[in-house]
Amino acid sequence: MKSNFLQKVFMTFWIGSLCSLVWGQANVTGGALSGVVRDDSAAVIGNAAVKVKNVETGLTRETTTGEDGTFRLPALPAGVYDVTVSSAGFTELTRRATVLIGQTASVEIVLSTSQVSEAINVTADSSSIVETARTQQSTTVNERAVKDLPVNGRNFLDFIRLTPGINVDPRGGDYSAGGLRGTFNSLLIDGADNNNTFFGQTLGRTGVRAPYQFSQSSVKEFQVNTNSYAAEFGRAGGALVNVITKSGTNEFHGEGFYFFRDNALNANDGFIRSLPSPRNRKPDLRIQQFGGSVGGPIRKDKLFFFFTYDGQRRNDPVVVAPLVPIPTSFSPAVPPDVAQRTIAFLNEQTTPYQLGFNQDVYMGKVDWQINNDNRLSVRYNRQLFKGKNLENSGQIRSVSATGNSNSTTDTVTGQITTVLTPNLINEGRIGFSRDQQLGTANSTSPETIINSPAGNTLVFGRNNFSPRETTERRFQVTNTLTYVRGRHTYKAGFDFIFNRIFNFFPGFFGGSYVFNSYEDFALRRPSGAGATAIVYQQAFAGPNTNGPRSFPNTSEYGWFVQDDWNITNRFKLYYGIRYDAQVKDEPPVLNDDPRLLTLGIRTAGLRQDLNNFAPRLGFSWNLFGDGKTVLRGGYGIFYARTPSIVTGTAHTQNGLSVRTLQFTQAQLATTGLTYPNTFAAPPSGVTPPALQLFFFSPGYVDPMVHQASLGVERELTRDLSLSVSYLFTRGIRLTRTRDINLRQPIPITVNVAGRTPVIIPRYVLAPGSNVTARLTNFLPTPPGTNVSYGRLFQFENTGDSVYHALALQLTKRFSQNFQFLLAYTWSKAIDNRPDQTIVTAGGGDTSRLVADPLNIRTERARADVDIPHRFVLSYVWDLAYARNLQNRPARLLLDGFQLSGIVTATSGSPFSALAGGDLNGDGTPGNDRAPFVGRNTFRRKAFVSFDLRLTRTIPVTERYRIELIAEAFNLFNRFNQSAVQVNQFSFATPGGVPTLTPRADFRSVNGPGVAPRVIQLAAKFVF
Repeated sequence: MKSNFLQKVFMTFWIGSLCSLVWGQANVTGGALSGVVRDDSAAVIGNAAVKVKNVETGLTRETTTGEDGTFRLPALPAGVYDVTVSSAGFTELTRRATVLIGQTASVEIVLSTSQVSEAINVTADSSSIVETARTQQSTTVNERAVKDLPVNGRNFLDFIRLTPGINVDPRGGDYSAGGLRGTFNSLLIDGADNNNTFFGQTLGRTGVRAPYQFSQSSVKEFQVNTNSYAAEFGRAGGALVNVITKSGTNEFHGEGFYFFRDNALNANDGFIRSLPSPRNRKPDLRIQQFGGSVGGPIRKDKLFFFFTYDGQRRNDPVVVAPLVPIPTSFSPAVPPDVAQRTIAFLNEQTTPYQLGFNQDVYMGKVDWQINNDNRLSVRYNRQLFKGKNLENSGQIRSVSATGNSNSTTDTVTGQITTVLTPNLINEGRIGFSRDQQLGTANSTSPETIINSPAGNTLVFGRNNFSPRETTERRFQVTNTLTYVRGRHTYKAGFDFIFNRIFNFFPGFFGGSYVFNSYEDFALRRPSGAGATAIVYQQAFAGPNTNGPRSFPNTSEYGWFVQDDWNITNRFKLYYGIRYDAQVKDEPPVLNDDPRLLTLGIRTAGLRQDLNNFAPRLGFSWNLFGDGKTVLRGGYGIFYARTPSIVTGTAHTQNGLSVRTLQFTQAQLATTGLTYPNTFAAPPSGVTPPALQLFFFSPGYVDPMVHQASLGVERELTRDLSLSVSYLFTRGIRLTRTRDINLRQPIPITVNVAGRTPVIIPRYVLAPGSNVTARLTNFLPTPPGTNVSYGRLFQFENTGDSVYHALALQLTKRFSQNFQFLLAYTWSKAIDNRPDQTIVTAGGGDTSRLVADPLNIRTERARADVDIPHRFVLSYVWDLAYARNLQNRPARLLLDGFQLSGIVTATSGSPFSALAGGDLNGDGTPGNDRAPFVGRNTFRRKAFVSFDLRLTRTIPVTERYRIELIAEAFNLFNRFNQSAVQVNQFSFATPGGVPTLTPRADFRSVNGPGVAPRVIQLAAKFVF
């Protein structure tokens, strides 16, 4: 016995040393089971034998009760267990309990002194619906919900939105928790980190372009932790989503499925219907999703396998519709033959094209119960996504102006669980992942932009940032030790994650021309609105640098210790501490321009934030001792990652690694460059434009978040509970990007058509000037240099946020053929507009900058993710009980049907009224608010959607069945606003006088809504 124990200890430390490199988390792939054993006089029974057996896999674990009659079995795989308790002088008794991911199921066993054997009851779940041991705010989405609820696109992560405290983030594919942006969340799959640390999203950028990384058929269940979770979880300040995949069991099970969607079954969008023909036609949309799964025993009770394949074939049409129609003729200045060729060429650029979302996903998993004390699980998943023409498409972009967006991810996770003694359990885990994001270009010609007074009218030629690549490789190892002693459950663990990242982003390396009209293009005459307008730009790699290539690697180190202390059978105290450090590879190139150094700007180096200690505290109080009413609360400090896209930008945008030359019409003429040619090397004798740099502030640190919660949960019936909780989240030191190269503004008068002029601060040298007042323009210029600087973007920690919420959750677990989850959140989110993903000096990124860089206080208002009211109801109703109805017509009508659905109703998202131009003269035209109107003053209309699934099950044999499925998303075809006109004014400077003209279309809908009604049909073969 002693020798066997020493072997186990040796194995544990061998695994620990080998794995001393990932996530230190116990129970991330399962849960725990606890209980109290009493006799029929309510006295506790000590030293009773407790044996649990997994109903599906035969896994067994044993322990004994303490003197207080309690027992606890940690680190159990999620599943259904039979709990058998025996003690001398009492009748052996078996009860059934369900262990869900991240939860501690509790059962109360009452042994009888009767000598008559009691029938074993294994038909009903004996565990309490109220989890008396939980201190954090979390919600579990169970296997039945994942399998049976309707989901548009089969992305199981959409089910995260079923839980309270979760909103949709404005950035596609993300969700918001605690009033924070999506970069603050973390996703675990089978205990392994599944985040793309470069983009700050999930691996494969699920929901952004790729539809999903894991098949819905491979997911067993998951838990959404939204507030005050344990020290074993780190690197997230928002929500932590913990997912486990399915495993094989002692019985063979599987399915084959086919889902089909066609535009003939769908409704048209209300905005599209309002457009003139032919743009008002319902878009063609055809989606096919198909695949299957199979799992079972290789050796009963010992070795199991599970495999899934999931494929999608989808094509979405793009109708190219320039804002200004292609002309049928030009002025006499254009020779007739040139006019004819140009018109024919332009018409070719308006040819419709297809967006392709084609994907194949595979997962294989093996579970091996080596012996009663050792269990090994290995899982491999691959995603192959081919995104045709997804690089930069849209109604004014031709097929030549886009390219393919392809994603390939591979993840491998291995975990071994060793039971050293009944009270000492070790979990070791090794993980590897590779996420490759490739963007291709459909053209080698330079980007060509044709403008009009309305803005960009038609774009063709090479997309200005393709081809590109971002590849992230990760290695992680973890080890966690759990020790149960008396009323304490101690855990300690460590985790290291090593990310090796390659990023290639050649923005404008292929050249970009601008023409002010179709006729200027016909004459090959690059032109703009005014003599200072940029008509051509091209970027080049600096000498002796990596150019647009960067390697923003990170190494992440973490450890934790914690204790669950059951002070009494009614009161539990949780306390722990976690340490996290994200060590970033520092930007290697120093721009030693004395003017920058004088301002304290150093483009090389980065302060490493190595003091991130995060205490956690929580409690749960079984108020009346009956397990039906629990008061729980907690507090914790959390640290979030800095996305490596921020670090990578500082690696290249230092004024030396990448140099972008910009030319006015007159400057371009002096070089002799003609359309469509590009420079092979930087031309000599050219005065470079003002450089724009990105760099870290000297004291930059990782974001910090405080979380606190207090709530009460009450069992209403055995299978129904109600919880009401207060949630608090406070974000400090949040990342923002800010232009620091500005002098103090001066007040100027702005005319407002039909109204009284207003006085605003403007960053100009004098009223009417178009030159922004830049600090570096006034510092001495070193001899022999002609470099000037424009916007100097600093990554800093001046963002903050606060979130208050009242969360209500009504949960009915599956019984009497019905389950539902109702979640309502009443919340308020306030911030000063932090954002971790502003990394370019133009386009959508700079529109998210603060409106006034030197007066951040004016940004404090409703957050972009502020949704005051959010109601979500999800339900599954199995009508199979109808086969027992005495009424034959009712039996025939209802038997074999299942009804499930999701009802969502939320407040509209907020937006700001904008001035329609660069009103304050800071060089950023897309973020200036209308005078005297605060940020996010207005809201879009409320969002409401009814999603419904109807399933008819047709038995073939006792083991085989066919399921016919019809799903409708947004069943009543409500028009849910998305795009609205946010410009309250049009801004111009006639005669050099800033003037605002009110727009009559302010707040009107100017784009398609969110998902008109979609109907999907499917068939499954299940065994």
